[in-house]
Amino acid sequence: MSVTALPEERVAARWCSVVSVDGRGRVADRAVLRVLGWVPGDRLEVRALESAVLVRRRSDGIFAVTGQGYVRLPVAARRWCGLYAGDRVLLVADRGVLVVHTMGSVAALVADRHEALGVGA
Repeated sequence: MSVTALPEERVAARWCSVVSVDGRGRVADRAVLRVLGWVPGDRLEVRALESAVLVRRRSDGIFAVTGQGYVRLPVAARRWCGLYAGDRVLLVADRGVLVVHTMGSVAALVADRHEALGVGA
């Protein structure tokens, strides 16, 4: 059986993972940081927008990759998005930005896509 390779630009542009948020706001997936090239101590800017959190590496960021190599979402960002310990999120590494999508946001995106595909019609 042969597997068709994805075009190089698609592989490099996005990487996704579904993980749980722990009680301290960590999204425990180190692979996403390797994809982004982030290391412990890198300074981060964290912004909550509706049902997603944007995380960017910035030298003047007030947050940082933990010493164990995880991203921790601040309480204010989790509250803004309605995220609680144990909630699942979709992590998307895209062009140097980590986007943390709530499952509500994922469900809305999937519903829109399914409607466009004519699912259930």
